[in-house]
Amino acid sequence: MQKAEDVIGPEVEKLVDALPIGGVLLLENVRFYKEEEKNDPEFAQKLASLADLYVNDAFGTAHRAHASTEGVTKFLKPSVAGFLLQKVIFLFLCLHVPFCNSGTMKDRNKEKNAT
Repeated sequence: MQKAEDVIGPEVEKLVDALPIGGVLLLENVRFYKEEEKNDPEFAQKLASLADLYVNDAFGTAHRAHASTEGVTKFLKPSVAGFLLQKVIFLFLCLHVPFCNSGTMKDRNKEKNAT
């Protein structure tokens, strides 16, 4: 694993190009760029140009419409939820949707209307 001193630019691009298959490059914190929180499309495209796909596994940031969480999805396909994010979403639904654990919506509506 390597660490870049920035998130975009020629030096980062060189590091990306030099990565071996299966290699990992840790970028600097995107929060240092004002374009991140503004969800700047040009910044998002520069970030996306460094990757082949996007996996969001951070529930704590998934709600943010920032360049690194929402903006890059416009330029990277596939863009998917990671296993941890999927698990959190499933657990949230199970706590808030009555038909998640058993039965179907149709069954629940029948029960509700019968009372």
